[in-house]
Amino acid sequence: GAALTFTTYKHEMPEVDFSWFPLNPSRAEEVKFTDASKIYLSSAPETAINCTSATCVWLWSATAGVNFKDNDTATSTPTIIFNSAGNSTITLMITDNEGYSISKAIQIDINSKLPKWKEIKPE
Repeated sequence: GAALTFTTYKHEMPEVDFSWFPLNPSRAEEVKFTDASKIYLSSAPETAINCTSATCVWLWSATAGVNFKDNDTATSTPTIIFNSAGNSTITLMITDNEGYSISKAIQIDINSKLPKWKEIKPE
């Protein structure tokens, strides 16, 4: 039969993580996402370091019904505006400078748009 093979990687795969604010976003509200991913380098294959523009490539994506402010999906801190209430999945793929990549998806519950109000002086 065929010979069995396996791949030995130069270092650990990236560890993808991110956060967002506000934590409970509403429809039409700007939500700021922040990358908190770690990568490993061949020179120190067991030591995690923070992603930087020199060591990582970011690729953000989302389910339909969102807008990336400034159409920027390749930044460590995108701003996303959700156009509808309900569940939306945000995915971040990290690729390190040696070509290893991995992604993480998180589902976020988007609230209905907050009502507008106007303060008026009593008569």
